[in-house]
Amino acid sequence: MRIRDLRGLVSKWQKKLNLPEWSIESQFVRWNEINNDPGKENFIAGDLNWFLPKLVASMRVVPKCDRPQNMLGTVEMYNEEYTVVHELVHLILASTTWQNANDLECAVNRITIALLGGRK
Repeated sequence: MRIRDLRGLVSKWQKKLNLPEWSIESQFVRWNEINNDPGKENFIAGDLNWFLPKLVASMRVVPKCDRPQNMLGTVEMYNEEYTVVHELVHLILASTTWQNANDLECAVNRITIALLGGRK
């Protein structure tokens, strides 16, 4: 997968998850850049940092080819697309204040609509 493919996935899922107001930067990183806590067995395939007041986010994704074989064999869902969707769902949840049940329901509905729309 190339960086343009990653950015295409981010754009595709940003639309599906109804996050058009966000400016999201994405990049590939090496496994050891994101899984660097000694003494802890990490299986972090990506991460996301966001700044809610300005609706900007930065996503880092470990390419599948750089992930440990034991991760690839036991957790097949951890491909680049899964990682992108997982990190974008964090944005949905981060931008919800959770002050009442309607906020939570809104987030659940956004995720449900995206998932029921299927992969295209």
